Amino acid sequence: MKKIFIAIFFYSMAHISTAQKPNVDSILQKVAVEKDEDKKIELLAGLHTNEFNNSPNLVIEIGLKLLKQSQIDKSILEESAAYSMLGHGYRLFGNNIKGLDYHHKAIALAEKTGNFSLLGMAENQLAHIYKDRGEYEKAIKIYLSSSNHAEKGKSEVVKIW
Repeated sequence: MKKIFIAIFFYSMAHISTAQKPNVDSILQKVAVEKDEDKKIELLAGLHTNEFNNSPNLVIEIGLKLLKQSQIDKSILEESAAYSMLGHGYRLFGNNIKGLDYHHKAIALAEKTGNFSLLGMAENQLAHIYKDRGEYEKAIKIYLSSSNHAEKGKSEVVKIW
């Protein structure tokens, strides 16, 4: 219980302190040089701010930048995260078909990495589309899978999601 309270407290403090537009280029530069996959995921999760969730154009812009960077870095992790962001952006635009396509790509790549936090993050984003469409049983199934994968991972932020 104590762990849960601490995690919620840190998440809420991080959420409050990052409510401004993140310095995307700076974060992407940090992601590019970071060798630890779990730290990369924490950096990428830090992009999810209120502005991020309220601006489909920003989400797609970040997704495209990250996709380009993933090709330069030859990073499956970054590519998966980029597709997840693109799927999220198209979901915010109301284009669930395109969003689903990107989320399925993100999950397929996340499975290749074997990183449970990345897989949990990708599944979580996919489940949002099914929730939005009123396909609650499917959404719940994916949310539970996301939660199970996140618990096996190291990212506290993804566990909270």
